[in-house]
Amino acid sequence: MQNNDLIIMDMEGAEKFLQENPAWNEYAKLIHEPKHYFTKAEIISEGIIGELIFNDPDTVRHERCVFIYFIGRSQLVIVDLNDEAKVAKRILNVMQKEEKELTPVRLFVQLLDYTVKNEMEHLQKIESACYRLEEELVKEQHINNPTKDIAHYRKTLLNKNFRYQQLGDMMDTMCENPFDIFTDTEKISFQRFGNKMDRLSQQTQLLREYLVQIRQMYEQHIDVEHNKTMQMLTVVTTLFLPLTLLAGWYGMNFKYMPELDNKYAYFIIIVLCMILVMGELIFFKKKGLIGRSGKNVKNQYKNTKKDKSSIDEQAD
Repeated sequence: MQNNDLIIMDMEGAEKFLQENPAWNEYAKLIHEPKHYFTKAEIISEGIIGELIFNDPDTVRHERCVFIYFIGRSQLVIVDLNDEAKVAKRILNVMQKEEKELTPVRLFVQLLDYTVKNEMEHLQKIESACYRLEEELVKEQHINNPTKDIAHYRKTLLNKNFRYQQLGDMMDTMCENPFDIFTDTEKISFQRFGNKMDRLSQQTQLLREYLVQIRQMYEQHIDVEHNKTMQMLTVVTTLFLPLTLLAGWYGMNFKYMPELDNKYAYFIIIVLCMILVMGELIFFKKKGLIGRSGKNVKNQYKNTKKDKSSIDEQAD
């Protein structure tokens, strides 16, 4: 690519360029916008202008980058709003070294690929974290409250999905090509990238649904634990209810109670209490109120696993 086909400027250079080229009014409006939030594209007669906002994947902190771009039949102009246009120069210089014969459109598509090159890997890391949360619930060991992690991942996925949709809309604008700015081959390149954004967007939607299921599974686990506690309290209360009745009955201060004069009355009451307790334990065992701890959680996990399998089938 020749130097006049690719122009990279910082904000100061863009101001000089616009003074020398007053016809670029639409480009000037984009540069002078007070805030830049969205990745977008706008059609003009000479080409496409717009904003490209992304987090630099090659930096440790993934610094936010804002490019104002113009792409035409034979020219790519980029204004890097970061310090001295260092980011744009570094990225595009590497691309030109890797592939010498680059058209403006080809270079722009490679730039788009660069902005999302680690996205699938990041989504896979989130998916692995979701698996770990699920396994903790399954093993029923010491379960930390996953609500904060789930909220963090859902927010991250929401922001990613919003960005994928913006890039997809940008590609739709590129493919409209109302003034025959791009060739059919170049349109195919834009369509390919747009399809990639659609796949990433679908993956984020599936992961968000998976996180909802994990949260529901955790809530079910908490409900089961509460039910266990209430069930145990109910069983204990029921066990001591007849004993309490006997204690209250024979604690009454009536003068004539025939059992008081029987020398075996004390032992009879003990045996009667043991029979009542054993009978109640057998009854509770048959009704499944005791001796089945954990089965409800496992059954709920199996149902959740089936739902997850159905989501994986949709993804395939």
